[in-house]
Amino acid sequence: MNLFRSNIKRILIIGIALMNFACSDSQAPNEENFKQAIEDYLSSTKISCFEVPNLPLKIKKSDLTYYININELLSIGLLRIDDPEKKEITISVTEKGKQALKTFEKSYMYATGLITRNSNVAFCYGEPKVVDITNFTDPASFAGTTFTSVKFTYTIENFADWAKNNAAVLNSSLLFKNLKSIKKPINSRADLILTKKGWVHRRLYNKL
Repeated sequence: MNLFRSNIKRILIIGIALMNFACSDSQAPNEENFKQAIEDYLSSTKISCFEVPNLPLKIKKSDLTYYININELLSIGLLRIDDPEKKEITISVTEKGKQALKTFEKSYMYATGLITRNSNVAFCYGEPKVVDITNFTDPASFAGTTFTSVKFTYTIENFADWAKNNAAVLNSSLLFKNLKSIKKPINSRADLILTKKGWVHRRLYNKL
């Protein structure tokens, strides 16, 4: 009887250990790992941002209207003109704007092996968050690569007041779409690739 109980106990311990391993395995094809991979990708994009040229920006005053997002961000106080009386003006970030400014790094590798890097900036008003993994295909392999296609919904969390309260001024279709996601998450899909470090979005795969 004691031997029977001892064997049952061992089986339970092994079963729990296997379950914990499966849950913590970053290579397992499960919703938790897919969610993390998609959120890592969304956070690397400007899906909840207004992209602008690198700042400070020196331009001719007469060319101001040609710059996307600049006039709108000036009007709500995220940017300012330091020398408005001159023909060549300097546009810089206000203290309010610094709280929303984010730098995005990009790397490019050429066939020669040469790697170049550049960066650009954007004013971000929220954080993309996966709400639900609605469906995904069984992982398949092709040419040595394992991949899956995932359908999911996402929303934008921690929406900044400067964007929410000035939506009409900013007049961005993406902003309006993201505002609606607060009540109704957005449907989307992603192709994920399995690596030694776990699942990653297809567009981040070449950056590893």
